[in-house]
Amino acid sequence: TPTAGVYANPGSGQFISKLTPSLNAIVYATVLGNGTPNTLSNQFSPSAFMVDVCENIYASGWGLTNSYPVSANAVQSTTDGEDFYLIVLGKNAGTLIYATYYGENGEWEHVDGGTSRFDKKGQIYQSVCTIGTAFPVTPGAFSPNNKTGGDYDIAVFKIDFQSVGVTAQAQASPNDTICGGGSVSFVNTSVNAVDYIWNFGDGGPVSSASAPTHAYTSSGTYTATLVAIDSSGCNVADTFFLIITVLPQPLTVATGDTICQGETATLLASGGNTYQWSNGATGSAITVNPTVTTSYTVTVSNSMCMNDTAVMAIVTPSSVAAAYSNVTITQGQSASLSATGGGTYSWSPSSGLSCTDCPDPIASPGQTTFYCVFVTNAAGCSDSACVTVNVEIPPCGDIFVPNVFSPNNDGANELECVLGGCIKELQFIIYNRWGEKVFETTGSPLPSGGPGWACWDGTYKGKLMNTAVFVYYLDVTLTSGEKVSKKGNVSLMR
Repeated sequence: TPTAGVYANPGSGQFISKLTPSLNAIVYATVLGNGTPNTLSNQFSPSAFMVDVCENIYASGWGLTNSYPVSANAVQSTTDGEDFYLIVLGKNAGTLIYATYYGENGEWEHVDGGTSRFDKKGQIYQSVCTIGTAFPVTPGAFSPNNKTGGDYDIAVFKIDFQSVGVTAQAQASPNDTICGGGSVSFVNTSVNAVDYIWNFGDGGPVSSASAPTHAYTSSGTYTATLVAIDSSGCNVADTFFLIITVLPQPLTVATGDTICQGETATLLASGGNTYQWSNGATGSAITVNPTVTTSYTVTVSNSMCMNDTAVMAIVTPSSVAAAYSNVTITQGQSASLSATGGGTYSWSPSSGLSCTDCPDPIASPGQTTFYCVFVTNAAGCSDSACVTVNVEIPPCGDIFVPNVFSPNNDGANELECVLGGCIKELQFIIYNRWGEKVFETTGSPLPSGGPGWACWDGTYKGKLMNTAVFVYYLDVTLTSGEKVSKKGNVSLMR
């Protein structure tokens, strides 16, 4: 008697029962057939039986098989009453999964000496006997016809039975090629699955989400694997693979520039095929003219992927040079010059200056001179300013010899000179207190730009003299022919 909840054909002569491991109790029982008991005119001989990995029940046999139940997807739904019969029940015989006839219409078959086997994957193998010549075969069969001339011949057939299973399938969105650091949204279109296992192929953790999104941090080619599982049945699973290509991001190198006000900055970028700057310019190198420090963004692309980088054009205020107003001195005198606005200074020309790299040189030109100073700040920005030192020449015949000078390298009053205008020729001799001649010059005036007509630097035989009082003798011939003579003392101060 069939137990409650099983599939059964009540009154039939074939039965299936499941016993407990100790064989002392029935778990379930059912009967199969056409609703009539086995008799000589209604007998059926089972030939194979198996339970697969999902606990589905497989049975087959041969006999008088009129009115046996068949499923909608049967290989052969009709019979001549003497065919093979194959049936599959669900777990614990709860449902009819599959049933079919198989054989030649109008001729007998049987399984004497044949072999019937099932495997755990749901495939049916039958080696049987047939007497007819029209046993159903597939195209290209080794022997499509009976070779015994009407006697029983061996026939072999195989049925691969598959119940409604799981189909794993998926897509990558927006596509399966992304840039490094990007994400892939997986679209899961699996059929009949309940649970999912995603392995993204990059060594990261797996996901059980139905449609996960995953970020790939490194470039390369990855195989993403989806396992779709029907855990509501016997954990039937299917696997699907997607190839994900992660392209490298551009290795962007961008270089800014530091300029002075009014200059042009050059900005550079590399690492891609195309470049788009925030000011609308294109190309790996652009020039800009900012008036203040400005940030520029460049988007670097290598076909598909892009990267943004900001660079600075730093504008440094220029130095503002200032040199104080023009001065006027009498020939032989000195004037202090002064400049501001820089970190370094450079005066030009150098003649008549106590120093050329200081902000406050002392100028002692022999004639009117136009001095310019170039100042540079810490950022390298420069400016310039100029000043004129006007030198007034004494009137003709007004010959003057200073009575003190100080050759101590301070830039002021370093030389003892004959001063005056309209001098044609002269003889200027200086003696020490012992009457020894320490300096003499004769002839024409000194070259243009010198501090006077004839000058002594306070040295004798290449050595600087100590503080002392000296005596000078001067004979001058003026351009008018007039002769002028002078003598007096000169003090050298250290």
